Amino acid sequence: MISVMAVLTYSGSPFPAPPGHLSLPWEKTIKMFDSVSLLPSVSWSSGSLPSSTLHSYEYSWTSDNESIAKVSSGGVVTGFAPGSTRVWARYKTLTDSVNIIVEP
Repeated sequence: MISVMAVLTYSGSPFPAPPGHLSLPWEKTIKMFDSVSLLPSVSWSSGSLPSSTLHSYEYSWTSDNESIAKVSSGGVVTGFAPGSTRVWARYKTLTDSVNIIVEP
């Protein structure tokens, strides 16, 4: 008996379907001049994979108020002034945000 296994790809991806949902933690609190790494999760029809697994895919990051907290292209948030702001992650057409609270 011979078994044949086919692997279907989506736009060159080894994953079986396009992503359906991007999620980040609801809220993170940091001190001024401290940093925290955000790890988004993308849900696929076959389950969730952390961004470290999806290293070949690009996320874009933005902060609503960079005078309070800035976010790097790798998802590292650094607090600069007390207050709160939202940090957004985007992967293809999916977006989610996390509330960042910066304490003195």
